[in-house]
Amino acid sequence: MNAGEQAERFLRDTEFHLGFLPTEQSHPRTRDFSRLVQEDTASGLRQLFSVDRDIPPVAERSFSSREFERLVEGMRGATAGGGRICFSGCGSTGRLAIILETLWRTFWMSAADRFADRGRGQAWRARAGQAYSIMTGGDLALVRAVESFEDYEVFGRRQVLDAGIGRGDLLVAMTEGGETSSVIGTARQAADDGALTFFVFSNPADLLSRRIRRSAEVIADRRVVAMDLTTGPMAVAGSTRMQATSCQMLVIGAAMEQACRRLLEAELRPRELEQLGFSSRGAADARYASRFSALLDRLQDAGPLREMGGLAELEEQVYRAGGLVTYFARDFLLDVFSDTTERTPTFMLPPFRPGDDLTSPPSWAFARNPLLDTEDAWREMLKREPRGLAWDADAYRRMGAEERLSADPPALGIDRIHRFVIGREEDTGGPGGAPRWKAPDSALVLLRVDAGGRGPWDEELGRAFLREAGRYGRALEVLIGGSGESRAGSADRLGRAETEGRASETPAVASVRVAVDPAATPMRLLHHLAVKLVFNAVSTATMGRLGRIRNNWMIQVAVSNKKLIDRSCRIISEIAGLPYEQACRELFRTLASDRAAQEAAADPTAGTRTRDSVVVRTLERISP
Repeated sequence: MNAGEQAERFLRDTEFHLGFLPTEQSHPRTRDFSRLVQEDTASGLRQLFSVDRDIPPVAERSFSSREFERLVEGMRGATAGGGRICFSGCGSTGRLAIILETLWRTFWMSAADRFADRGRGQAWRARAGQAYSIMTGGDLALVRAVESFEDYEVFGRRQVLDAGIGRGDLLVAMTEGGETSSVIGTARQAADDGALTFFVFSNPADLLSRRIRRSAEVIADRRVVAMDLTTGPMAVAGSTRMQATSCQMLVIGAAMEQACRRLLEAELRPRELEQLGFSSRGAADARYASRFSALLDRLQDAGPLREMGGLAELEEQVYRAGGLVTYFARDFLLDVFSDTTERTPTFMLPPFRPGDDLTSPPSWAFARNPLLDTEDAWREMLKREPRGLAWDADAYRRMGAEERLSADPPALGIDRIHRFVIGREEDTGGPGGAPRWKAPDSALVLLRVDAGGRGPWDEELGRAFLREAGRYGRALEVLIGGSGESRAGSADRLGRAETEGRASETPAVASVRVAVDPAATPMRLLHHLAVKLVFNAVSTATMGRLGRIRNNWMIQVAVSNKKLIDRSCRIISEIAGLPYEQACRELFRTLASDRAAQEAAADPTAGTRTRDSVVVRTLERISP
């Protein structure tokens, strides 16, 4: 089939033409983002956060809705009855599903430790295990995109069957667009098997029901509770890792905390509830929308904007010099992990690389826990063992998958996940298998979050950071939270204390302090949202300064599924001023004639610093 025939076939297949969805459209407040962020980083960041202002009204309406009450009570009832609470998603919502599971597990394991001497430990540890997450493609997709899986409803159904979700359980299926086939599959299979099922999405229910048959069917299913969390267009068009998933995280996380409160009110005295982070007055725990608004207020103050802008500019300098950034984190490693891995599909960057792969391009950013071996680091980060998929060729054939999957089934098992070295083993993540710190320019960044628990400073992690910092060209400590500490930072002081009286010098450690005070909640929900907002905004600003965003469109797009082909056509249409149909034909013409574009489309995970997307190559060809 030639390029013209391929284009015409795609134009006839309107099921994945999604430009009518708000989440796929250009936000009017950020249409000059790429220009603004290059002129003044802080102003660009302020513009991004202005779109997050669309979230609180949506969340507030949800908190007073019957659907939210059903979700809270459903979570309480499933847990009390010994059932499981399962979160499912794909891409950004898949990562969110895993984060929500870990929030639940962390809360109950911490509560069990705190009350172990009062006979609660065993029962509450069992509650920790009642949470479960399904990410399209398995946990490996947290690290590396599993291409085209989202197009198959049957894959989502199979993952629910493999998990054994059914009567007595609850499933929350999350999709930003409301049309992701694999996530719809999880909802429909869970409902078929008797689980209490919720379908959460970020586009108007009536619009989805009119235009997309698969969405209409699940929204109309009386066995499924539909939750419409429409916030409007994203700050960067189509980048649903931003406002859509932030809103879903706020609303579903709040439901989790309220469900836990109801469970514990029947078991604990008010003073004991306070020890677990619940207010003695239940109403005080419910001000999630106003607390989120207060967090946004603080993030848009001049001080935090200046600090985040400095971090974005540092990363820009490192990347322009051919360098790499490595993050050290512990309690919030999964949050950093999610942002860094999401940069690959969003901006077409090299993905995380297995430790035994010494030839693929290194990922620009990487995240590690330097205190544990890799298998333990995975277990600590997820609060459980990783989950893989062990589907063979027969399984793909029975599910009606395309021939390439049954001919060569992808390796998605646990052994593949453990190949990604996120622990303290020897660093082979740089060019040619060299350590990352040997890159032409390199930065080591320590993340601290003042969120209670271990307190604002984890000395064990700080010492590991200092042991490594001297190897890197730059060392930076990032504090998110309002600890009231000096700008010098705890790592710097710890280093000075350890080297006092010696001739050697502690490594020079710069400090970035995003001085916000998220409200304390039992699962530290607002602190996790603060990390998400900061890292999403900083990484977006960095990419904007590097020219990987034009206006507010992601121009580095890998056309790895039908949804992304459609988005690519719309980007070309918008920027080049062409009708959608002509933009589509030009896209396929580039694919047919440009070998580099073909390689990028066939293997978007093999990106390098010089490879441009099919979109960019098309724009260059038609608008020289």
